[in-house]
This record gives sequence, structure tokens and C-alpha cells, in this order.
Amino acid sequence: MKKKWEYKYPERLVGAMVSEDYVLDGADLYFVHMTNGSYPKAGIYCVNAETGESKAVFETTDFLRVIGKPDGSCFYFTSLRGTAYCVTKEGEVLWKKQLGEKAGAADWNVVLEEDRLYMAQDALYCLDPKSGATIWANDERGYGSNCTILVEDNYIYHAKSGKHLYCAEKATGKTVWTYGEEEWCRSVVSVDAKILCFLNTHGKYLFLDKQDGHLIREVKAGGKLMRRPLMIDGTLFVGENLQPSGGRMVRYEVGKDYSLETLYEVPAASAVTSEAVIVGDRLYFGTEDGSVYCVNKDTGEAIEKKKKVKGACRSIVPYGGGIIALSDKGPAAAFA
Repeated sequence: MKKKWEYKYPERLVGAMVSEDYVLDGADLYFVHMTNGSYPKAGIYCVNAETGESKAVFETTDFLRVIGKPDGSCFYFTSLRGTAYCVTKEGEVLWKKQLGEKAGAADWNVVLEEDRLYMAQDALYCLDPKSGATIWANDERGYGSNCTILVEDNYIYHAKSGKHLYCAEKATGKTVWTYGEEEWCRSVVSVDAKILCFLNTHGKYLFLDKQDGHLIREVKAGGKLMRRPLMIDGTLFVGENLQPSGGRMVRYEVGKDYSLETLYEVPAASAVTSEAVIVGDRLYFGTEDGSVYCVNKDTGEAIEKKKKVKGACRSIVPYGGGIIALSDKGPAAAFA
């Protein structure tokens, strides 16, 4: 693959941070970047995936880190000040509201269903997507969070930062069970019909029973777990960041007893900063030093030489047989 085009962030956004997610609508790629300083300037920007041409969709002085979830016409996202937004693709703010009683960082993770929107700040909230009205707030108040929100059947699974993991009723928000006391988890995935797995940032895979939350197995990771994993057909693709430096992308097979067997690992010179992305037989991931790796998803063997972008690669977008890499403090670059 060769570089097709490169989008450079506006000069007025010196030291920009790019979002850890994106929305691809046809050839329109939407994402967030912001100034990391005392006077924030952030916005939603749209780049044409074919040409690299760009336009500003929505700009604000709030702290934005993610673009959240779309419903076809609107984006739903949160800010570092604890504000929830609904913004159209034309940039019109349909509603915004303070999630908690006090301003404070909201969880970046958002889940949107047809008639319900799930966000978190001092508690987990269920909102009406059309109006922003609160349907319910979970009774586990206090403590922030930065964990994916897993909605499955009639239940929601989430984690409080530095506190506990929990399950809540989808209809009412009432807590069903909690696990742990000082857990720091950034992601949770469903393993099968009975078991889920929370990934503790300090290097633990916690397999819990969905029904009552009891621990089935704890597996020690090879490093810190900062990015959400990719689960496909009983195998787990996940980045592990080593101490004091370096990282690796690992493919694990989940055993019947919920042990993890290493099928392969791809060593990296710096920390893994993107999620694993699979396109056909290729697995892509990015690292803190601006490298983009491309390996065979089944064997871990390199398919192409590393590509380089400026800054840490946060997201990899599959498009038209190639990829677009969104990097922190650098440009968006398309390779085909």
C-alpha cells in the first residue's frame, strides 16, 4: 500500500488530539479533534475518504474526545465537562444537557438503541435520544467510569473506575450484582451466552458469570490492557502494553474452561494505541510511535512493511480495499 492522501489538522489546533472513534458514512469520514490546552477548541470534522477534502461540521469550546454514536442523521456524544450532546450532521445542536449533578468528565463510551441512549458520568444514565430526557439513572452513584457499555438482552454490564464491576437491569437501571472493590476496567466483551470478560487495565482478564457476577477465572495478561479487544468466533485479538516500553498484539483462543491459549503475538516497538481491525485476511493495528502494522490475521506473519504516520495511531478505518489512519497530534492519512 502507498499513501493516497493526507489531511492535516487546521493550524489553529496546535497539539490536536484525534478521537478514538469515527463514523464512516459512504465516503464521508467523521471524527473529532481538539486542542489539548487551557483554552479548548474542539469539533466534528468530515473528510472525504476518496480525496481528503475536509469541512468543519460542528465546533465548540468544550472538551471532546469521541464522536459517539450516530443514528443516520445525528451524533450522540459526551464531553470532558460531563455534557451530553445530540448534533445533526449539518452541525445543528438538537439538545445538550449536563449528565450529573456536578460538572465532571463523562464516560467516553456511548450505546444507542432505537429508543434509548446509554451514557455515564457519576452514574449510568438512560436517555431519550429524541429529547435527551432522563428515563432512569442507575443507583450506583459516585465514581467516574471509562469502560465500554455492554447491552445484551435485558441487562447492561459496565464498570466504575477504581471501584466495582456491575450489572444493571435494562428496563429500570436497578443494580443486579456487583463484583470487586478496586477494579480499573476500560472494556467488557461477551464471551458466550453465560460468560463475559472484563479487561482490567493493570493486566487482568476477569471472566464473570453473567447471571450473578461470580468470578469464573482470572487470567494474567502480558501487559497493560488499554484498548478494547476484538472477539471473533472464540478468539480474542487484543493489544497488551509492556513495561517499561513496547507492546504486542496477541491472538488468544478462549478455552472451554475460559483459559487463554496464545495462538500468536506480534511484537511492537511501542505501546499499542488502536484496536485490532480485520479486513479480509489482514489484521491492522497502530502504535504510539506512529507505526501501522499489517499482518495475516490467522498466523500473525507480516503482509506489508510498517506504514508511518505522525503521532500515535488512534483509529484505523477500512475503506475501499485500503485503510485510513487517524493519528494523535498528526494528520489523517489514507493508504491504498
